[in-house]
Amino acid sequence: MKAFRILMVNLGLPPESRGGTEYYTQNLSRSLSVKGHKLGIFCALGDLAHKNYSVRKTSQNDISVYRISTSHLFAKKFADFFIDHRVNQEFSKVIGDFKPDVIHFHHLAYLSANLPEIAHKLGIPSIMTLHDYWYICYRSRLLRPNNQICPGPDKGKHCANCDDGVAPNPTKIAKHPNLLRLLHSPSIKKLVDQSLQIIPHDQISQVKGFVTGSNSSKAATFIEPDQETIQNHKFRFDTFAKQLVFPRLLLSPSVHLKKRYEKAGIENIKLLPLGFEKYASIPPIAFNGTLKLTFLGSLEMHKGVRELIAELYLLKNTNVKVTLNVYGHPKDPIYAALLKKSVEESDTIKIIFHGSYESDKDLSQVLKDCHFVVFPSIWEENYPLVIREALLHGRPVIASNLGGASECIRDNENGFLYNPLVAGELKELLLSLNHSKVIEKLQRGACNSIIEPMTDHVNKVLRLYQDVVKKEIYPILQDITPQKTVSTKI
Repeated sequence: MKAFRILMVNLGLPPESRGGTEYYTQNLSRSLSVKGHKLGIFCALGDLAHKNYSVRKTSQNDISVYRISTSHLFAKKFADFFIDHRVNQEFSKVIGDFKPDVIHFHHLAYLSANLPEIAHKLGIPSIMTLHDYWYICYRSRLLRPNNQICPGPDKGKHCANCDDGVAPNPTKIAKHPNLLRLLHSPSIKKLVDQSLQIIPHDQISQVKGFVTGSNSSKAATFIEPDQETIQNHKFRFDTFAKQLVFPRLLLSPSVHLKKRYEKAGIENIKLLPLGFEKYASIPPIAFNGTLKLTFLGSLEMHKGVRELIAELYLLKNTNVKVTLNVYGHPKDPIYAALLKKSVEESDTIKIIFHGSYESDKDLSQVLKDCHFVVFPSIWEENYPLVIREALLHGRPVIASNLGGASECIRDNENGFLYNPLVAGELKELLLSLNHSKVIEKLQRGACNSIIEPMTDHVNKVLRLYQDVVKKEIYPILQDITPQKTVSTKI
């Protein structure tokens, strides 16, 4: 197979941006580079310390990285949040500089919706991996205000009234944009984040409402959107529906995500689970009377940590002792501060916040002293990397049954599934785990979990690149029936 010049496109890259999509893009690029292919990455950099639309070219392990400084704080109208002609121009320049044989799109948030069309017009074949719902949901998560799961965008109609005081519309133009930019400047933002730890939440909400023009201190109320708002969201949906035609192949890591897009009218999506590096299993730990749980992930409302803590405190008057270690970046400082304030004094329930961790360096150390990783997400995640990483380390997972999580958890074999939206369900599950035999069985099951190795995944991806360049059929991809899943009515 010839060596390809491959350009990856994503919303960000570590260390500035941390998330499953970012780490997967980075790991895939490294693996392809090791096999002798020339890699480039074009990604957004949301840092007001750099001039807007400036592009910085650096090199990481022989991978050319093009970071373009962009910020939605400069948006003046609705379409500015997903169409950016300056980004389009810089992307064309990067293509001219790197000269890729194929482009692999991962996420266009903070960049521009038109990039697939630009690649097509320049004659560069491309594929796209769908990592979340951003192309059919401007919130990316199909999660309605007050944590209600959205039935689907209905071509933008449901999007138009997905706005309230609790979860204000992120595409709403700020009432005081210059002040908002100032608060996000590097010199001020650090002080702001520190202040969020001590200022009362209601006062933060009032200030936020003044700056953004949202009334974030009020309870959620749905209002009938005006015709302009409806047309804006229909335009967004139609724009992405058009752009998703230009890649020669659309990929989905999970059956659930694929079906969600098909329900919205986006078709011809092939299933390709993501690949993972092999880790040495961590030795199991014995149960000494205290159930040790670990949460891994960013501290944001949709990750379900608040609901997790509430379930643990339901165990206070039982004979169960639990320690929860929380590892994650406080991506939402206000939410992170509220979580820490919610911790109560208890002899039986201990909750400890440890801050961020490096997934490819620190995970073995983080997981060595836990019985289960807990994944309490309250939105339908696509293909949770955290779950697979935990299983690869030999740690079973107690996971939300929403979205694609159920596609790798075999109930009572390598973990357990529960509904995070039903109060008390996790409590009852934890009560049943309060003895060593169950824990030992689940730890063995985690070690035996079947997860796509990165080496096999890279070989499949390379064959896809070869196929799309030659405009061939894609015989290596077949729709597969996952192991027993849990359906959730929405």
